[in-house]
Amino acid sequence: MLKTECPECQQWVSSPLLTELKETSCPDCGSRFPVDGLYVTAGPFSIHRKSLLEKEHKYTELLKKTKTELTKYKYPKNGKLADALSVATLDLFVSGLEELMAGCRDKFRVTVKEKVISYSTDSLPQQGRLINISTSGVCIESTSKAGELQKGTFVILIIDNIDTIGTIYLHGEVVWTTDKDRIGIRFINNEPETRERVKKYMLEIM
Repeated sequence: MLKTECPECQQWVSSPLLTELKETSCPDCGSRFPVDGLYVTAGPFSIHRKSLLEKEHKYTELLKKTKTELTKYKYPKNGKLADALSVATLDLFVSGLEELMAGCRDKFRVTVKEKVISYSTDSLPQQGRLINISTSGVCIESTSKAGELQKGTFVILIIDNIDTIGTIYLHGEVVWTTDKDRIGIRFINNEPETRERVKKYMLEIM
C-alpha cells in the first residue's frame, strides 16, 4: 500500500494507485493536493518510496536470500521437523518485504483468482483466465495456444459479470507470449472513463 500526508490536516491518505495520480483528495478534511512524499507500507512498516527505490537492488537481493533460507528451514537436509517458529517468522518477513517491493512499481498490479475473460482478434472470440491486471495492461492464460498470437496483434478484451461496474470493454495489443499459454496485453486507445472503471475494478478485487 502507498500513503501520503495531507498538508492541511496531517492525516494519511492511502491508496495503491497513488503513483499514478498527480493529485488526490483527503477523505478527512476534503482538501485536494498534489501527490508528493509517498511512503510504502506493509503492516507496521513504512519507508519513503524514494529511499526504497534508491536501494531497490539491495532489498531485492535480501528477499532472494531470505526465500532461500526459508526453504532450508522448511525442508532441512537432516530430515528433522521444520522449526515452526522460524518458518512462521521468515514467512511473515518475506510477505512483508514482498509487499514493500511491490511499492516500487510505477503501475499497481492486482492478482486475480478464478476470473474468466473474453477476448478476440481478427479470428473468432476466445476465452481465457485473467491472471493479473494493472491500469496499463493484463496477463491472461489462454485456453488455446498463446504462441499463435504474434507481438503487436490488436485485441479486444471483455471483463464482464461485475455487479457494481458492469461490463468493461478494453482495447489492447499483445506485447509478449509464453509457451505456457500466457499472454501479456498492453492497453491502448481507451477512453478516460474506461481507465477509471479499470481502477475501480482493481480496488474492488484487491
